[in-house]
Amino acid sequence: MTLHYTSYRALAVLVGLLLLLSCKKEHAPQTPSKQSPFADAGSATEAVQRLYREGLPSLYLDTDTEEGVRSAWPAYLTGLIESEAHAGPYPALNAAKLSSPAVQRLAETVYSRCYDGIELADSLLRLLPTTKGLLAGEQAQLLGEARFFRAFSRFYLLRSFGVVQERRGGQAKSLEEGYQQIEQDLRSAIALLPSRTKEVGSYRVHQDLARVLLGEVYLQMSGYPLRQAKYKEAVAILRPILNTGKYRLMPNGGSEEHSAFNTLRTNPACDEYLFTLRGVSAPSLEVYTFPRVAKSWGKVGESLAFNAFRPTKLFMSVYGEGDLRGKDRQYFHSFYKVAEEGKTVFQIFDPAPWFWLRSTPEHIGTRPMELGLYPYSEVLLLLAEALLESEEEVSTAIRCLAEVRGRALQQAPSEVALVLTSLSKEELQAELWLERLRELPFQMKQLWDIQRTRKYPKVQGGRLCLIPLDQAKTPQGQKLSPQRLHLPLLI
Repeated sequence: MTLHYTSYRALAVLVGLLLLLSCKKEHAPQTPSKQSPFADAGSATEAVQRLYREGLPSLYLDTDTEEGVRSAWPAYLTGLIESEAHAGPYPALNAAKLSSPAVQRLAETVYSRCYDGIELADSLLRLLPTTKGLLAGEQAQLLGEARFFRAFSRFYLLRSFGVVQERRGGQAKSLEEGYQQIEQDLRSAIALLPSRTKEVGSYRVHQDLARVLLGEVYLQMSGYPLRQAKYKEAVAILRPILNTGKYRLMPNGGSEEHSAFNTLRTNPACDEYLFTLRGVSAPSLEVYTFPRVAKSWGKVGESLAFNAFRPTKLFMSVYGEGDLRGKDRQYFHSFYKVAEEGKTVFQIFDPAPWFWLRSTPEHIGTRPMELGLYPYSEVLLLLAEALLESEEEVSTAIRCLAEVRGRALQQAPSEVALVLTSLSKEELQAELWLERLRELPFQMKQLWDIQRTRKYPKVQGGRLCLIPLDQAKTPQGQKLSPQRLHLPLLI
């Protein structure tokens, strides 16, 4: 009798476990099992390649014909960038209605995708050391990639929600503990990953990419709300990237059509980008480069959706009169020539993202989606800020800023540096933050910079400046606060 009771109870427990596992399988990503180590080196490499498509990369490459570009949500929340999307989270984000069901769905997507990547990396880090057939260098590369992508997703989660959990649905941890995890992973990645070479190009994670991400982490830690001065650590981790001599700012050509910014637009794998993501199935960003009304403009309108990255007048005011980035058909465009009844008609519209148009307007969507991340200009601006705040080499900080600004103004860096040298430390700090707004609109860093600086741009007396966050209003009239700069964590 006891034997039968024990057997039935064991069977019930087993069935319950199987049901639990099947439920988890339905909602969780398919990660390698702890009980099933990789059969060979090829299987391990193939599993690691999933990190480039799942987790945070899947958010960067996610587009929807009705809702637009998922990765632009931080820019929308700042109020500096708008969209023509009628569906999805955009309208509520721009109105700072964070309790909206659409924003809550976005929050769930960001949370779920990032944890998918973290859990996949966790599983790979358990299995790779026991995989047979991997050479030492191959194993180090794969372990380094897993460490990098785990930190990549964790850092995005931390900035998106303002809190850290030990695992999906787990207990909240202190911000300090969260940053320590990210730092440990990236320091391990730097030790494990090779430097970028022709063989390890911008399509694969490398040591320099881990360095720039860690440098960005240190600057975020140094700002609000943590306020830990990690500037010297940032300098130490970023400076070797410059010393490699492998990266450069793309030069301007002989015409605006052949500017550096048009080179970056058409070639996201050039020497300026440290990393390039490839998309395979999502609609190209190109379909969001014209206004919705352009659907009626002949051939160009056949593949269009709508303008999903429309800069406000406040945002466009960051570009001075001589700034190449603010001119038409550099970062943004606002006209298109249409042939109507044998005549050429200029269609004028609000600025739209020219930078997302890799081909010509007549061939939208014919090229695969590729996204350049961490341009060398961003490395220079990160290092300049770290050097300025640590007060180590202010002259080098000015030189880094002058290189980036000089290209945009089509002036020699030495000329630009001469003007910057007369500024106080506080004035230089503001110039660096404004330069990040000007240079990196499509890296979607606006919200993160507002979080850590608690400053917001404003035009006062005809002059652009940065004001304290608690005094700021968005172009849509919304008041901002530190608490309203994150997505709601509902789990």
